[in-house]
Amino acid sequence: MGNSLVSIVVPIYNTQEYLNRCVDSLLNQTYENIEVLLVDDGSTDGSEKICDEYVVSDKRAKVIHKANGGEASARNAGLFQANGDYLMFCDSDDEYLPYAVEKLVKGIESKDADLCEGAYLEKTGDVTRFVVLDKNLSAASEIVVLMLTDSNAYGARYIISTVNGAIFRMSIIRDNKISFAENFVVGNDTLFVCDYLKHCRRVYSVFEPVYVYYKFALTERVQGMAWFYPDIFQLTTTLTEKLLSMSDIDEAVKTVILSQYFDSVVRQLVKAATYEEYFPDGLIPHLKKLIPSKLMQDAAYIYKRERIGTSRLIPLCIKLKAIRPLYFLLRRRAKRIHKQAENVRLMVKY
Repeated sequence: MGNSLVSIVVPIYNTQEYLNRCVDSLLNQTYENIEVLLVDDGSTDGSEKICDEYVVSDKRAKVIHKANGGEASARNAGLFQANGDYLMFCDSDDEYLPYAVEKLVKGIESKDADLCEGAYLEKTGDVTRFVVLDKNLSAASEIVVLMLTDSNAYGARYIISTVNGAIFRMSIIRDNKISFAENFVVGNDTLFVCDYLKHCRRVYSVFEPVYVYYKFALTERVQGMAWFYPDIFQLTTTLTEKLLSMSDIDEAVKTVILSQYFDSVVRQLVKAATYEEYFPDGLIPHLKKLIPSKLMQDAAYIYKRERIGTSRLIPLCIKLKAIRPLYFLLRRRAKRIHKQAENVRLMVKY
């Protein structure tokens, strides 16, 4: 171990206050054979100057200055210029623990894995949570099922849903032309992992924290977790379609997954109807695309409820592909919801 080059991509946009902590944590790793790709995504707060300073002080640091295009665009810019045998990512307001790269390289190489995951320390103010993928070595198909069924807030679905705290094989990414979906403002990293898992044999989990994830209050830093996304049904649907297509899942388990998906998406559609003004063309064009899809039809077909009323009518409208009646049912439910989200935006660039 030690000969493999590890590329670490850092998407950066106006994080001057945290950037030194992040980059220092990478350049001070116990594993030294790295390149750190600092992708300045059109910063205007001085972050761009900090990037230039690192390039001068450490030859392992490289900077890419680009016009602002969003997190996925910045990640792709770094990915396309990475030269490593392995690839890692780090958000510019987070940090890696000193031994992180060493542990992840050792894990992926010693276990002949295609993906190696480390544990998280999630920090919210004075509270620190430990998040880990709690199975040491898994077939990629097992991880897919866990992602679809795990309901633990700090379990498999959480840890596998991000590219941070993990190490990927560049050969798999290059051979299969895997990149980030730039139309998704958030959630693009989870889609990337899904596309990557499709070509994996097995996943190894390091039962040690390697990554420190800072969840900031709105008053301190605006980031994805602070926002409410009325179009999250798009991400839920895309992820579920990708994951179901990857794994041979028992019919009983698939029934549970489809029921969970149906419950989740109907709740999300009601919220979308509540905040419909954020959709440029309204909600109906999205319903026309979503409702006839095989996933939605399969979910509605197996979905069963004993309650009467709207909860029974919604599955019926979906089965019949009755878009207008469904829309009015969603709007009817939406009127009962008191708007509480103050920070609302769309997660998809339409």
